Amino acid sequence: MRRESTMPHALRTALPLVAMMLGLAACSPTPDADLWDCQLSVQKDNAGRSEADVAERGHSITACMSARGYHLKSGDPKCLPGAVTPHCYVK
Repeated sequence: MRRESTMPHALRTALPLVAMMLGLAACSPTPDADLWDCQLSVQKDNAGRSEADVAERGHSITACMSARGYHLKSGDPKCLPGAVTPHCYVK
């Protein structure tokens, strides 16, 4: 005797797809760790420097993120060079 599943067919079909999408989302790159590394590197480089050198901090962060394959999101007025918000950087 065959026992029918109590789970609807649509749900049984969608469940593996949802699991795969969650797995891919967990593996997709986010700028958080890269931005943190860039900020730390720039802070170390600017330690003990003059105000003029510290003013270059923003450009240094943007250059570091660019070297890691990110660029600033265009069209968002909050995303200026040197932004320290991860949502401002996209690959």
